[in-house]
Amino acid sequence: QLLCGVDVDPAQLDALRASDRACVEPPMTVDPRLAERFLRVRTRLPGVPELPTRCFGPDEDRWYSYKFTALDEAVRDVRLPGEFLQLGVFKGQCARFLHARMPAGRRLYLLDSFEGLPEDWMGTLRKDAFALAPEDIPVFEAANVEVVPGWFSDTVDGVAARLDAPLALIHADADLYSSTLEALAGLEARIAPGTVILFDEYFMQAGDDFRDDEHRALLDWCQRYDRDFEYLWKSEWVQVAVRITR
Repeated sequence: QLLCGVDVDPAQLDALRASDRACVEPPMTVDPRLAERFLRVRTRLPGVPELPTRCFGPDEDRWYSYKFTALDEAVRDVRLPGEFLQLGVFKGQCARFLHARMPAGRRLYLLDSFEGLPEDWMGTLRKDAFALAPEDIPVFEAANVEVVPGWFSDTVDGVAARLDAPLALIHADADLYSSTLEALAGLEARIAPGTVILFDEYFMQAGDDFRDDEHRALLDWCQRYDRDFEYLWKSEWVQVAVRITR
C-alpha cells in the first residue's frame, strides 16, 4: 500500500471520527523516496482548502482513498437538481462509489471509449493506456446508470442533447488536455452556475514530469465560452473541485 502525508489537527480528526462521513486513519508519513515530489504537488493552489484523507474500507489502496474522499465531498457540495456525469470510467470503481452516494432520483452517465488514452500522457502512460478487453468493461445493473461507450467526439454531444437541465456534478477523469477540453465544450450547454466539476488529476507529477492538462483545459474552456468558477477545495493529492459561477 502507498502511504500519504496527512497533516490533520487532532480536534478535526476527533470531529470527523464522530461524524458519519467514514473512518479517518491516523496521520501517516509519506514515503521518503516520494516526499519531495509529493509536497511539490500538494503545495500547488495555495489558499485552497485541503481535505483530510478518509478511508472507506479495510485495506483500501491509498490512491483510491484520495479519489473516494474527493467524490464523497463533491456529492455533498451539489446544489443543482440535475444529473451526474463521469468522464473516464476504466473499471468502474469510482463510478460505483459515486453511484452509491448520489441523491435519490438522479441519473449517472458514464462516458469512456474503453480503448485507452487517445494519445501519450505522461511518464509511462502512453497511448492506449487503460484500454480494456470487451469482457472487462464494467456493467451496471442499476436502472439509473447508463454506460456510454465511445470517444467523446462521438458521444458527448448526444448525451448533452438528451439532458433537459444543467448537470449537477461532473467527475472529470479524462486525464488529457485534449479530451477534457473536448468534453467540456460538448457539455457547454448543460453546464451552468452551480455545476460542480471534480477533476481527478487537475495537475499530476511523475518524477520530474509535471502536467496540468485538466487545469489548462478548464481555463481554456472558461476563456472560450466566457465562463468563471470558484475553487471549492483540493485533496491531499491531485483532485480539485470547482463550482461554476458564470
